[in-house]
Amino acid sequence: MTMPAWPDTGVGALPTHPLLNTLHETFPDVLLRTEMDAGPAKTRQRYTAGVAGLQCEMMLGPVQVATLEDFYSGTLGGGVEKFTWAHPRSGDTKVFRFVKPPQISQASKGAFKAALDLEILPETAP
Repeated sequence: MTMPAWPDTGVGALPTHPLLNTLHETFPDVLLRTEMDAGPAKTRQRYTAGVAGLQCEMMLGPVQVATLEDFYSGTLGGGVEKFTWAHPRSGDTKVFRFVKPPQISQASKGAFKAALDLEILPETAP
């Protein structure tokens, strides 16, 4: 079975890039830090690969909101499944998963803002 891809083609295609100034990315935290009784803390790498975080917002029309809802609820089984998407900053294809359901708010008549909270899975993730 092929991994689903971000629906950025066809009717109701979702944007490939977030709104300006809404992309927030967190690099993987693979550090294990141990405080010592005296002197500096000791640090070491806990994992060889970690999960990164990515939050962003997108402006959507009504048909695109329906596409996002179908993708999240249907294709991804309510956010359980992973999907591929071109990373908005680098353009590289990465594997993503929703951390929590998308949040939709009305921006104006017929326009909606979708807030996405995603994790970027490491290349080695099963």
